[in-house]
Amino acid sequence: MPDPIKLYPGYIESTCIGRKNRFTLTVSIKGIKTDVYLPNTGRLEEHLLPGNKIFLTGVKTRKFEFRAISTVYKDSFVLLDTQRVNDILISLIKSGKIMFFDDIKKITSEHRIKNRRFDLFIESMDLRNGKNKGSLKNIVEIKTCTLCHRGVAMFPDAPSIRAAEHILMLSELQQAGFKSWFIFLVLNSKARYFIPNFHTDKKFASILMNNRNINYRALKVPLIDPVTVDIDAVEEIPVRYDLAAENLTEKGSYLMVLFNDRNRKIEVGKLGTVHFKPGYYVYVGSALNNLDSRIKRHMRKSKKYHWHIDYITPEPLKISRIYKFRRIDRIEEKMAKKIRDISDGAVKNFGSSDVGEQSHLFFFLNNPSQKREFIDVVLDFLTLTD
Repeated sequence: MPDPIKLYPGYIESTCIGRKNRFTLTVSIKGIKTDVYLPNTGRLEEHLLPGNKIFLTGVKTRKFEFRAISTVYKDSFVLLDTQRVNDILISLIKSGKIMFFDDIKKITSEHRIKNRRFDLFIESMDLRNGKNKGSLKNIVEIKTCTLCHRGVAMFPDAPSIRAAEHILMLSELQQAGFKSWFIFLVLNSKARYFIPNFHTDKKFASILMNNRNINYRALKVPLIDPVTVDIDAVEEIPVRYDLAAENLTEKGSYLMVLFNDRNRKIEVGKLGTVHFKPGYYVYVGSALNNLDSRIKRHMRKSKKYHWHIDYITPEPLKISRIYKFRRIDRIEEKMAKKIRDISDGAVKNFGSSDVGEQSHLFFFLNNPSQKREFIDVVLDFLTLTD
């Protein structure tokens, strides 16, 4: 049995307060508020909610004393430090836990080809048909997958131009005689399968699906504790290309989070005068033809007023966050019911003239994007586990 991988000598527990910027997270350590280094550029929305546990290790920089390394999500430790994933994969290869490469001669990190840097270059024996055919050059790109809900892992959690470019480059290298690998390390012990995130980054998912000559792999990498990888429990999980192909569509639904800073009375078409209290509102919408165009329309100041939502967006209510769901099935009514159940109220008859629900606009006293129950609803529909 291989020994576990100890990523750090130890850790301390803190409580998340909020993300300050891309690389800075504000936490509380025994009641003391402090900023720590966050080595992850992903959105991490479900992991950085106020009150969530964040595990830290010491780091000596001019700006930070601590580094955020992991968290816990629904009873599963999740690694947040993307700067350690190369080390993890190398350890898994050397331990013999993963057998993608035959008779390895050399492993090089941060390898450059054509002015593009890739995570690993692995020179191995070419043993096609059981015969030694010489040396095989493997180019490996590793992606950290922290989004895993109800056993369904997805990448990316935010649009990633760089990841899409890596796929295109790897596809070219595959055609030029290299063996290209795109490996997702799913850092959650409950992962059952992986889907490219066609909701959040349609371009990435489309490029992945159109470049299947690359060797895609998804590996579940569980942690025993906040700093230790359980090598013995690492396993490959399926990549569900079928679910991506089925739902890479222009159809879909969306949740739009709006912020209202003061009491307002607004004329909303035939609905008449509507009173909007200070706070947050969540609008449940759908688009049967072009989801992206519908959302862009909501963000335009100049437009004809056709739907109720046109009277309040993008002004006077401000768009705070939009969640997109590319689905071939119609989910807006089911989604409206779930949002209604966790909301603080609803604007009667708003946006629901053609559906069974009494409203598609719901009120929240506080930002719903900072609430666990709201994010759970989002992830249920995102991972197709609703």
